[in-house]
This record gives sequence, structure tokens and C-alpha cells, in this order.
Amino acid sequence: LGTDKTTTLIAGDKIVVTLTLDGAATVDTTGGTPTYTIDVGGVDKTATYVSGTGTAELVFSYTILAGDADTTDGITAGTAALAYAGGTILGTADGKVVALVTPEIAAAANSIVVDAAGPIVTAVAIKGTDVAGADKATTLVAGDKIVVSVTMDEATTVDTTGGFPTYTIDVGGVSKTATYVSGSGTTSLVFRYAIVAGDNDSADGITAGTTALALAGGTLKDIAGNNAVLTTPEVAATTNTVAVDTTAPTVSSVAVTGTDAAGAAKTTTLKTGDKIVVTVTMDEATTVDTTGGTPTYTIDVGGVSKTATYVSGSGSTGLVFSYTIANGDDDSAGGITAGTTALALAGGTLKDAVSNDATLTTPEVAAATNTIAVNTAGPTVSSVAITGTDASGAAKTTTLVAGDKIVVTATMSEATTVTGTPTYTIDVGGVSKTATYVSGSGTTALVFSYTILAGDNDNAGGITAGTTALALA
Repeated sequence: LGTDKTTTLIAGDKIVVTLTLDGAATVDTTGGTPTYTIDVGGVDKTATYVSGTGTAELVFSYTILAGDADTTDGITAGTAALAYAGGTILGTADGKVVALVTPEIAAAANSIVVDAAGPIVTAVAIKGTDVAGADKATTLVAGDKIVVSVTMDEATTVDTTGGFPTYTIDVGGVSKTATYVSGSGTTSLVFRYAIVAGDNDSADGITAGTTALALAGGTLKDIAGNNAVLTTPEVAATTNTVAVDTTAPTVSSVAVTGTDAAGAAKTTTLKTGDKIVVTVTMDEATTVDTTGGTPTYTIDVGGVSKTATYVSGSGSTGLVFSYTIANGDDDSAGGITAGTTALALAGGTLKDAVSNDATLTTPEVAAATNTIAVNTAGPTVSSVAITGTDASGAAKTTTLVAGDKIVVTATMSEATTVTGTPTYTIDVGGVSKTATYVSGSGTTALVFSYTILAGDNDNAGGITAGTTALALA
């Protein structure tokens, strides 16, 4: 029948009843098998004859079924427990029918305990924690955890030798597996899932179905060894407020504009002190932290990389970077450009409201997207021509006399606007004379004139001038 067992009986174990007679008896099961009714937790159960014919001890057996339970006292039986059930029990010596009346079995007569009911799940609770395990009521991000507490109706032992039990949750319509982490031997089993990049659930709370709990090679048993019932209560979204957002802010567009030194919009060519302003538009509000450094955006100005530095926009979708035009900057070819790796943290951070780090890849900025031109190179003097005229301004190639004019034409590298009255110093017979600006503003030819005075003489070989002749005056 099996090895004697003094601990709690579970499904598959047996309750064995041995009926001792006052003499040997013969059991005939041709018409049926005699039975013996026992009380298991207030429910009648039928033990069936199994052996003993020809002896004074007849053995009956009942196999424990799932759901059987008797934990308050021992197994009992009444005086009418024995039944032939179509069979016969006759005295071996005299052939007489054995009487069916049996002694009553009181609970105190044995200490058999029956528990064939497996642990069941009574409740499921879901919450969020941060990476360190502290409770977190705000939106979860990558590295945070979803913690599932499964409450059993009795202490449950978890054996992970063959695998770790799991609990399947729905995160934004995608099944995720929370793995058992603690609680064996108690009524509260804890499962945990670590949020990974790409997980998102912002519509409502985390949900789970009635088949969420799985053994996955492990076991869940009560102290008596009964397997747990794996059916769980359904977890509706309304039972928790856990939200998940691991989507990083991304750059949706970049605009490049120009301003003057005071910040007013400027559509004409930028010069020294003016600014190139880069507006980086994010797909969600982004917070900028400059504690460790200030984010930058690299632009191409005339083939040279220049660094625009973050200036404003934290907490919004429009982050503004600015570069101040310096002497020597020049870009007249067709607009400012920038590559897809222009945005850099430079020690700072760019994060959304739940601290997801921004993706730094940016749309490429082509020259055709803006018409910004930069010119900080001043006009230069390409050449100087000196001629003579008479007092009326007519060209004169003969010797100049008092009242005639020496005319200096300074050819510039680009059209040049003149304000004030610049001068050009010439040497007349070893004496410095000042030719004064007279015309040419807005063109490349600036004209200066000196009127010959009595006493001026130069017979040596023409008018000369040095490299520092031109002065703004």
C-alpha cells in the first residue's frame, strides 16, 4: 500500500483502515468489493477492501484526492462504516456472515491530518520602484522596476532548482516577464521586471491576465507538498497607476537665423559681433542641466567649424544656441550648414520630464535652408594711382603749378562706403602733403585730392607715398 506516513497526507497518499476480526474471515469480491466509510473533514469518503482474506485483519484503502482536507482532528468512522457492496465476508471456520457493526472510530484514536488543497492566489499588487528598489510613484524609466506581489492563501515554498517561476505582465500592449525574487515560505511571493529601453505604457496602469503565473521549471508548494493553483486574479489597469516611458527626446528640426549684437533679427550679411542663432526643436519638452557643462551645437561657417553654445529654452521644446561672429569669420558661398552630429552635451545633460537622456542625432542643415552670409574681412587697397589735373579738374600731364591738383585714386578690393573725411599722405619734394577724400563712396575707387600751393616743388622724379598713407582722420 505504501510507506507509513505520519506527516500531513496530500493528494495521492492513502488512508489505510485495518479491520481486526475475532477470527479469520474470507472475503469474496465476485459480486462487489466491500467498503469502509470514513469521515475526512466532514465529508464521507469510501475506503475499498484491498487485502486480508483468510486472516483476521482486513485492509481497506482510500486514496487522497485534490481538495480533500481534514486539519482540525483525526479521521473518524461510525459503527455502520462497513458495507459488503455486493461482496461477502464469511467466517473461515464456520462460514457464517460477519456482522457489519464496527466499533466507532473517534478523532482522538488517530492523528491523521489531510491537506490536499494546493495554495491559491488571493490577490496581486503591482507597483514601481527605482533602480535601488525604493518605491517610485512617478513614471518609470529604463532601469527602474515593476514589482509584482502575489499573495497566497497559505505559506508557499518556492523551489528554483529547475527554474524560476514567472509572472507575465502587459506593458503598453507587450508581454513582459517578471521573475520570482523573494518570499519563499511566506504568503507573499515577489516577482520583478526591470524596465528596458523601448518599454512604454502611458495610457493606463500595468495589466495581467488570469494565467500570468507560471512555474517555468520551478515549483510552488505548501508545507504539505501540494502544488499551488496557478490561476490568478486578473489585474485591471485601474488597480494601479504605474506608467512607463523610456522614449528619449529626439531632435525634430533645426533652424538657423542671424541677429545683430543686440539680438534683433538680421537678414543682411552678418559682421563681427553679430550672432548666428540655432534653434533646435525637440519632439518633447527637454530640460537642460548646465551644472557639469553647457551643451553645444557645431556649425560650419565658410568651411570652418564654429561652436554655438546653449543659451535658453530648458523645459520647452525649443532649445536655443548662439555663436558670436568673430573677426576673420567669412561665409558668402550659400548659407550656414551643420551635420547630423552637431549637437553635443559638453558635460551638460538633455533630459525629458522623466529623465530619459535625449538622442543627440540631428537633421542635417543644408546651405539651401538659410541665406545667412558672414563677412568680417574689411576691404583692402588693391592699388593706388596718382595723376595730375589743372584747377578745373582737367587731366594735366605737364608740370603742376599752384592751384593745380594731385589726384590719388585708391582702388579697393570691394565696394567701400566712406564716412567722415579720410586722407591720403603723399610726398611732394620730400615734404608730406595731405590729399583729402573727395568722392567714390559705395564704389571700389576712392578719390583723394591735394591742391598745389605756392612753394611746393618736386623735380626729383614723381610723387611718392608710403604703405601707411591712408588714414581715417
